[in-house]
Amino acid sequence: MLRPSYEDILSKINETTGEEKFDSKYSVVIAISKRAREIILENDTSTDKIVKPVSKAIKEIYAQKIVVNRVVTE
Repeated sequence: MLRPSYEDILSKINETTGEEKFDSKYSVVIAISKRAREIILENDTSTDKIVKPVSKAIKEIYAQKIVVNRVVTE
């Protein structure tokens, strides 16, 4: 099971930023997948190979090491 959960990530980010960065679980998944892709493309050799890119992305977003910008389309 995913820890922290999608609900935990959603509530923590929205609560601490004071604005609604994530409005659904889908937006959390998209942010995590985009960050995981960036981690893979960086191909940093100093990164621990045991930690998977998706797990690392989840931890970074939950710890707010990554700034998530919401794109609003009309």
